[in-house]
Amino acid sequence: MTDEELLAQAVGLTPIYVDGFGAIRKVNGVLRYVGWVIDTGAQVNLIVSLVGADQANRSARHVLDGQPTACVNVWNGVSLHH
Repeated sequence: MTDEELLAQAVGLTPIYVDGFGAIRKVNGVLRYVGWVIDTGAQVNLIVSLVGADQANRSARHVLDGQPTACVNVWNGVSLHH
């Protein structure tokens, strides 16, 4: 799926905020981890294929390093205007 298709489908999903991920382990060919929130605890139990996790890691690293992307918009504090 393209990022555009995913964003279109995400409109109907309930957002889940997490402060980080823990309990990361590779089990039976998938990556499992738990998203958590400070003072609240576990929020989501995720299971991702190893191929999908590898691609997601590369994509996230690309965005976190501030490299240009075709689809992801990251608010950068007061440097962006309304």
